[in-house]
Amino acid sequence: KLLKDHYIVCGYGRMGNVVAGELLKRKLPFIVIDSSPSAVDTARARGILAIQGNAGDEDVLQRANIERARGLVAVAVSDAENLFITITARSLNKNLLITSRAETKGTEQKMLRVGADKVVSPYMIGAYRLVSALLQPAVAHFIEMSSLEREMDVRLEEINVREKSSLDGTVLKNTPIRSKLGIIVIGVEKRDGKMIFNPPPDQVIENGDKLITIGNFEQTEKLIQMAS
Repeated sequence: KLLKDHYIVCGYGRMGNVVAGELLKRKLPFIVIDSSPSAVDTARARGILAIQGNAGDEDVLQRANIERARGLVAVAVSDAENLFITITARSLNKNLLITSRAETKGTEQKMLRVGADKVVSPYMIGAYRLVSALLQPAVAHFIEMSSLEREMDVRLEEINVREKSSLDGTVLKNTPIRSKLGIIVIGVEKRDGKMIFNPPPDQVIENGDKLITIGNFEQTEKLIQMAS
């Protein structure tokens, strides 16, 4: 019951293990749900909160305090399980950010229709990354290192601009983002979902915007505080 603004990872297989590892690295609160006792034991051995049960079961999701959760990742074994988890999760929390894995063609649209905010196909992403690594190896290498926070002191981040923060209503060129923090804003996602790539200096930053930025750890943490 103490969990709040946390993430729920449904499935602790290969992909769930990676998701949990990234959440641990970022020191974000989360809990794992898996039907396998051995998977739950493995998660707990890493110091991770874990529940044994079917993540598509309302009672199990409620034990994970889904009503107060920020987001849910559905990475169970099959598309059918992830679809049912998505349906159940959405019925319990209308504001939850739900990301689901889809393995087979055609499943993505079904998951979006029943409540998923984002659907990820590992095979499609893998194919695009293979082509990128072949045709643009330096670009692919940079994105991999920055997104996975390996080797480089750099962080590719999504920062939410809150109402009445020091950034709300400010023109980009008048903020200290670039001049003092040394952070590059590569995109701004508006509240209606419109993405502005390489925003101009006179771009107005508003409540509800999401800034897509590149900077080091210390710089990024300062910007997160400014946007909150």
